Amino acid sequence: MAIVPHNPAGIRVGDVYEDCSFHPVLCTEIDDDGGVVLSGISLIDSRASVI
Repeated sequence: MAIVPHNPAGIRVGDVYEDCSFHPVLCTEIDDDGGVVLSGISLIDSRASVI
């Protein structure tokens, strides 16, 4: 799989990643228009997370 410059970690919808609060987050959406914006749901407290 090639590395995408805007998403070097290769995160895809359905993956779990760590947000800036160190919560595991289930990725629900990726918006890559002009830059990557990841949206997901925290697996700790069910809050929405956008980075």
